[in-house]
Amino acid sequence: MGVMDCGSVMNHPLVTLAETETVEAAAQVMAEGKFGFIAVQGPAGELVGVLTDRDLAVRVCAQNLPADATRVGSVMTTEVISCHRDDSVEVAEALMAQHQKQRIVVLGDGGVPAGVLSLSDLAQCEQPLKVATLLRQVKSREFRYKGSQPPERMP
Repeated sequence: MGVMDCGSVMNHPLVTLAETETVEAAAQVMAEGKFGFIAVQGPAGELVGVLTDRDLAVRVCAQNLPADATRVGSVMTTEVISCHRDDSVEVAEALMAQHQKQRIVVLGDGGVPAGVLSLSDLAQCEQPLKVATLLRQVKSREFRYKGSQPPERMP
């Protein structure tokens, strides 16, 4: 079996919203589609960020922001990790581990977003032990603190 590429494993089409949309509209799209990840586009259609269900919980609900008046662009995650659809899944796995992301955007020709690749997508095509190792790397404090000691736990 040959090396698998990201394009053959990714979910597509990638759901996108304009950064000017309200978080209320984004939450409705997420609820209707039963997913927790939306790519956010700028005025020229360029990828400017991603919005996750966690972004909504931490940046909107926890701060009690009005969902009908808060724009997606003000609460989105601007650090977008991506790979190309022709990249091997090993490239995507390395990016996920390095940046501790459960999902990354897959780009097509001309840098246009083509899909999203998640840990669960990889779980369906990779060996279980390899996916378990990747999951541990994505969730590990060892990587999160970049070599420094994690904060002391309260007793």
